[in-house]
Formats: sequence, C-alpha cells, structure tokens
Amino acid sequence: MRYLNFTLVLLSFFIISCGSGGSGLDPHLNEQELQEVLEINLVGKWKIKRPSSSSKNILANNSCNIVQIEFLENQTYLLNISYLESSSSELINKLFKGKYDIKFSESDGEVDIERVVLMGTNYNSSSAVPSQGSIATITEIVFDEEADDISFNIKLETGTSAICNIDSTLSLEGDKEEQLEPNAPKDSNHIKIQQEWRVINVSSTVENNATTFDVCSIFLDEYYDRCYEEETDSFSSNCSQPDTLTLLFSSYGTYLFTYYDAAGQILSSEEGEWRWVSGTTAPYTNFQVRFEDESWDNSSLIVVDELSETTFSVQQTSTEQNENNEDVVVTTTYNFQLSSLPYSSSDCQNISNK
Repeated sequence: MRYLNFTLVLLSFFIISCGSGGSGLDPHLNEQELQEVLEINLVGKWKIKRPSSSSKNILANNSCNIVQIEFLENQTYLLNISYLESSSSELINKLFKGKYDIKFSESDGEVDIERVVLMGTNYNSSSAVPSQGSIATITEIVFDEEADDISFNIKLETGTSAICNIDSTLSLEGDKEEQLEPNAPKDSNHIKIQQEWRVINVSSTVENNATTFDVCSIFLDEYYDRCYEEETDSFSSNCSQPDTLTLLFSSYGTYLFTYYDAAGQILSSEEGEWRWVSGTTAPYTNFQVRFEDESWDNSSLIVVDELSETTFSVQQTSTEQNENNEDVVVTTTYNFQLSSLPYSSSDCQNISNK
C-alpha cells in the first residue's frame, strides 16, 4: 500500500470549497503536490445520493443505478451498481472491481482532475491515460471538502454493456463514508491489514479433532452456487471454475472476497463490512464482519493470529451441529499471503465431477 507522508496529508487542509470551474487549491503548491492533494480527496467510499425521481424510472431509463464507488490508495476501485433483470422485478446488485487511472489538467496554475477512467483488473498504468474507461469514465468532478461531498458525471462503458445502458451520461452526487481508525499508528495491524490477500489454505478443529482441507472445497461451494442448475440437474455449459480466492480490506470498512478463474478474470465476489472490536488486551487483534443489511449484534468475530507485511492468519469459532444433531465447537483457521506475491495455481482439476 502506498502511504502518503505527513506533509501531503497536511496539504489537504489547504483545500477550500472547489465550486464549479475551479480547483480551489492552494496556489503555492507545485503541480505534483496539487495532483497528490486531489487524489487524497478522491480516495474513499462514496455513497451515491438517490435523485429525487423514483428508482424505478431511473432503472427504466438507464438500466443501472450507481449505488457506491470506493477508490483505494493502490489505484483499485470498487463500483457497485444495481439493475433489474429482464422480465423481472427483482433488483440485482453487481460489483465491478479493477484499476483506476487519473488524467489531470493544468491551466494558469490551477490543477483539476480532467477524468477518472475505471479499467479492468489487468490494466497497467502508463503516461498516456486512456480517453475512456473500459468500465466507466468519470468527468466534471467537484469536491466539497467541508461537507465531504462529491459531484460528477459518469458514463458506463462497454465492460458493463451486458447489463447496463451505456448510451447516456449520469450526473450524480455522493457522500464520503467515515474512515475507520484514522489515527491508528503506521506499524499497527490496522494499517497492515489494508491489503488484498490470497487464501492459501484452510483448516478446522472440531472438538479438538483437527481436520485440514484445501481451498478446493471452498471453490466447490462457489462453483455449485454459480453454475448448478436445479431444473436440469446439471452445470451450466462453459461455466469457469474458480482458481484462486482473495480477501481485500479497505480503510473505509469494506471487506471483499473475490473468486478468479485461471486467466485472472473475476467470477464472483462477496462484499461486506468489517470493524475492529474495542477493549481488547492488544489493540487491533479482534474484528467483526457482517453483510450490510445485518446487525453487528449477529456479526462474526474473527481473531488475528498473525499479521505481517506478507502473511496473514485468522481464526473463527462457531457452534455447529454434527451428524447426530449435537452442538459442537468448530474453530477454523484461514491462512493468506499477499495477493501480489507469486503463487502456485490450485490443483482442483474438474470440481464439477466431485
């Protein structure tokens, strides 16, 4: 993760209300400093405000609602949209994940964000920022520092065309969510955990009887959920099986499991919220996770076993029923490595035959 030094953080306090047609930045900063301050403002989780017109009309006209956009410091974005399936009234949520890039413009000593392009997961940044994103293009960005608001135009691009109308540009506003533990020390678990981690292995202990199983069992569950069709009692044709699984934590309380195929393409994802448990003997050692519509009272408790710059291990304890319908205590340990490190592809073979 790229850490912005203390000087640059202080620079953000020089920002005044941007207003339309101006960057509102301290004119004494050089161009590079101005760009870094603008990027500091962009990073965060932005909840999109619903326009005054009804959600149904918006979906009918534009196919998709933009629900939330999160920009991470490592140039990763999470774009949440909702849409109606054809011939159905069921609202479906879809998450797009990838890399973003920023095109800055400078005129008469003022620096602005000209556009933000949302690209795929395999995008590599270069000096020439694309004129449009593969997933979306964001322009006309205006920050309101005091209110933690943002306004912008967004056009969904070809990467969303399977479910969205990409012919129109939407004008939207959003509120920034609060950051978790903004004063946490740089060497704390709170800072270290904010990475994308790859699941390496999983093991369970049931009433002190240890059982080890590989990630193929997790992949099998995901494959069944996504590819199995009850009507035909068979798997969908050309349905790719997962090859690796990652877990991402953001400083704005987002956790995200992402399943990838052997080619590195996203197959599915599972998003929720996380937060540290206060009052523990050692700070930043226990955390809770939940889905957004769940209560924290019913959330899962996770205990950090190990957390370094490259490795991560946690335990989760739950009470489950065995084959005799008896309650047993199950402790599951998950081991991770930093997702950017080399790894061996999982040898799950054809899990549809299992």
